[in-house]
Amino acid sequence: MHHAIQIYTKILESNPGHADAAHNLGIIYAQSRRFDEAVKYFKIASLNNPENSIFLCNLATALNDLGETTEAVVYFEKAKQLNPSSAEVYYNLGNTYQKLNAFEKSIECYQRTVEINPNWFEAYLNCGNSYDALGRSEEALACYDRILTINPYYAAAHVNKGNVLTKLNRIEEATRAYDSAKQLGINNIDAYLVSAEAMLRKGEYKKAIELCNNGIRVNPYDPRFYFHLGMNFYNIRDLNSAVESFKKAISLKADYADAYNGLGLTFAKALHFKEAQENFEKALSYDPSLFIARINSADSYYANGDIVLALEAFKKLNLENQPLGLMQFFKQRLVDWTDYDKDYDQFIHSLDRPRFFGTMEDPWHIQRITDDLEVSKKVAVNFNKITAPDFLKTDFAKRPKNAKIKVGFYSADFREHAVTHLTLELFNLIDRSKFEIYAFGFGRQHAASPELRQKIEKTFDCYFDINQINDHDAVKLARELNVDIAVDLSGITSEARPGLFANRAAPIQINYLGFTSTMGTQYHDYIIADPVVIPNESREFYTEKVVHIPCVMPYDTTHDLSGLTPTRMEQGLPEKGFIFCSYNQHFKITPSTYDIWMRILKSVPDSYLWMSQPYEPQAMPNLKKEAANRGVDPSRIIFANRIKDTNSHLARIGLADLFLDTFPYNAHTSAIDTLWAGVPIVTTTGRSFASRLAGSLLMSVGLKDLVTTNFQDYEKLAIDLALHPDKLKHYRELLRKNRNNSRLFNMKQYAKNFEKALEKMYQLDESGLPPEHIVVQ
Repeated sequence: MHHAIQIYTKILESNPGHADAAHNLGIIYAQSRRFDEAVKYFKIASLNNPENSIFLCNLATALNDLGETTEAVVYFEKAKQLNPSSAEVYYNLGNTYQKLNAFEKSIECYQRTVEINPNWFEAYLNCGNSYDALGRSEEALACYDRILTINPYYAAAHVNKGNVLTKLNRIEEATRAYDSAKQLGINNIDAYLVSAEAMLRKGEYKKAIELCNNGIRVNPYDPRFYFHLGMNFYNIRDLNSAVESFKKAISLKADYADAYNGLGLTFAKALHFKEAQENFEKALSYDPSLFIARINSADSYYANGDIVLALEAFKKLNLENQPLGLMQFFKQRLVDWTDYDKDYDQFIHSLDRPRFFGTMEDPWHIQRITDDLEVSKKVAVNFNKITAPDFLKTDFAKRPKNAKIKVGFYSADFREHAVTHLTLELFNLIDRSKFEIYAFGFGRQHAASPELRQKIEKTFDCYFDINQINDHDAVKLARELNVDIAVDLSGITSEARPGLFANRAAPIQINYLGFTSTMGTQYHDYIIADPVVIPNESREFYTEKVVHIPCVMPYDTTHDLSGLTPTRMEQGLPEKGFIFCSYNQHFKITPSTYDIWMRILKSVPDSYLWMSQPYEPQAMPNLKKEAANRGVDPSRIIFANRIKDTNSHLARIGLADLFLDTFPYNAHTSAIDTLWAGVPIVTTTGRSFASRLAGSLLMSVGLKDLVTTNFQDYEKLAIDLALHPDKLKHYRELLRKNRNNSRLFNMKQYAKNFEKALEKMYQLDESGLPPEHIVVQ
């Protein structure tokens, strides 16, 4: 080889334009993996003979090997124009587009390849892989089946077919595909690995652990088994064993980026965030393209309460992998409205685009920025199509009938949280002569004080902590208990477990309270609402059947504020002046809402805006700065310190004169708290559940006059009430009068209506009828 280099170099010295010599020299360097030198000489060859498609194709291939993928496309395209009948050019161009994640273009190239050469198996294989990356699974399977029609002994097609079938949860078919691959020469090690991965995706973690251990007995030095062991131990929450397994994998392969990533995940789950970040950094140092490690790093920062660093980590991802909704949520929590319109447009226009691993934007984030029901439904359906897990088969028709209707309430928020704050009295009032009620708790239950935890557990007939078991086992527990109705109190909020419902914990499943929109699934049968939050004309935008009860939101009316007399001075409020308040979380505040609030302050002399203290310290100065930018003295923005005692917080709300609501995400718990404290609310209502909830609460307490349908009326009404004390006094007195006899705070009647709804759902199911819309009068 060295001799050949000398010969071609001498030729080029005497004749620099000798294209063949330069090309041959490029081939030698490419074979030696010296791609920079190869590119240099292939460029010389192409420059001197630009009509030679082979020269251009080899140049593009070397650029690809060098990592210059975008430039490689340019030369492959030139080669294609020169030789449009070359299957090789189309195949290599397809591979390059695939590398750039331009899957549609890669598919076009592969299809042209097999038109020219129908027996090019790798083109069918890679075409299937591109379809798979786009989530077009059936087309991917058709490609693999095409190969197997021509050559049933092509093992890679069986393996890739098995992988796609596994994603589709067609596990029996996937197993047959893997078995075919094993029979065709896939060695035992790979067979154990693909089988273990299939079990991992299915959620059969213990079986996957057994397969990994079998593989280790065959080859105890393969680090991949220890990595998969770690992932399975992580999923069954055996974190110590997970750490041990990942460390063993790393001891066998010091640069094992995936294992460092798994170790970081495990430390983050154990709340050891410093160690988590150290391992994510190591993973990225060994494999900078392992973007899941950066995503996990950002999630870990978020879990540790540092959304600034989380946001910075997400920004380092390529745009196509960035979770734009979550990033915008972070910015709104920080009250960072720079590029708000740009961020909004970018988010809205990315809703149909899959991100990493085919995931779609989280529909919760849609609620914050638009009341468009069509968009909300589409996003929810897309999100759940991709994230739905494998299903446990069951025949509920054969189950025995219970003496009482058994209802399971599933929540990640059995702690100091709005869901618990709202529902405890309701759960206590449910008629135990008709119902048995169970709690299935997960998530951060440890955040509950011992007193609250005891109070929660006593509320139910039985409380099950399912934090330490996977979704399949938790569903099996519900079926062993013969639960009739499963109530999802978390939806897709933080730490939710949709797999519990995708696998059918019960024959009847309800979306209630935790997520104020459609879940977009086929396994949530009902959503509980009222005629205001989901009017009949909006039913089509919900995949669930709509259950109307007279008022959607329960409340714990045992809060007694009579002995509490906070003063303005104690709360840092001025002794005189009009106090507007808004206890909404700051992510609900949009720039347009804040514009209105500041105009209201400027229109009402001696007025102030009293807000919740932000969780993020950056948000407080940002809100004051935004006030100044709108011509309002920042000292007129006052923040309420956070206090743990709920009654003390409710009592101090009464010091305010008028609550200003947000749009399109209304106040929910803070709105009903404010009405209980005796303070009227001005709201704007839209089309979505989240934008109509405050209006529903006001109508349920007899204050429909305070519900507006546009920003102009909202602003005008707030100013009018502030400038005319008699009008505001009328509504305060009306609220005080109605509080004791309105449907909003009549929990005994609410519990009866709730029971009627559950009974009607149960009767339909017992009669063998499908779910239908239900109205409880």
